[in-house]
Amino acid sequence: MNGAYASRTKDGNRLSSCAYRDIDGALHTDYYNSGVYSHTEDADGNLEHA
Repeated sequence: MNGAYASRTKDGNRLSSCAYRDIDGALHTDYYNSGVYSHTEDADGNLEHA
């Protein structure tokens, strides 16, 4: 997987996510709210960065 991008609108806000694998093959997903970075989760949904 090179990366996957998804976007939707909820209550007037654009919610986006970008899933990708790091150099070791671990999956991470970055989340954005109206284009502003929100946080990153690992494949188990654990918070990595906020």
